[in-house]
Amino acid sequence: MAKRTPVVEEPYNPLDPLLAQSVIAGSSAPIPPAARYQDNRNGALLQVGPAATLRHRVLPMPAAQTSPVLEPSNAERRCREKRVVLSRSEERQIERLTDRMADELRTSLKLSHLLRAAVSVLLHAEEEIIHRLQGSAPLERPSNWDAVALAQFEHDLAKILSHALREAPPLR
Repeated sequence: MAKRTPVVEEPYNPLDPLLAQSVIAGSSAPIPPAARYQDNRNGALLQVGPAATLRHRVLPMPAAQTSPVLEPSNAERRCREKRVVLSRSEERQIERLTDRMADELRTSLKLSHLLRAAVSVLLHAEEEIIHRLQGSAPLERPSNWDAVALAQFEHDLAKILSHALREAPPLR
């Protein structure tokens, strides 16, 4: 059973800037909880807590490492779940693709990472997708019980998306 954190002790946060700084500095001495940092707009970490409690130099973060997606003002907690129903063969194919991509990237990769990346690509290409839809014939969504018509509908939608994604500017 997991131990409870005492009320006077702050919970462990592996992303705590102080912990990261102590690892980078190579110190084995614990960093006092009174010392805190905050990120400013130019990418440097600034000390917020008392200076006497800090033993390590604060290093500015290179601008190339900052990402607008990761800034606290743009970050949102992921708490919404969307479900999709796949056939067994589709599930095997998408899992195989995910595994092959992970092998090529030489890193751990989950289907959720791949799907969130796909969502980013779709949102980036929104204007091209809408433009392509405006020039296409109306699609009529069939009943969920008509598997053949539903597959054709999704294939037609995939063709529209494929063309729109080719027209979209590169993702930066």
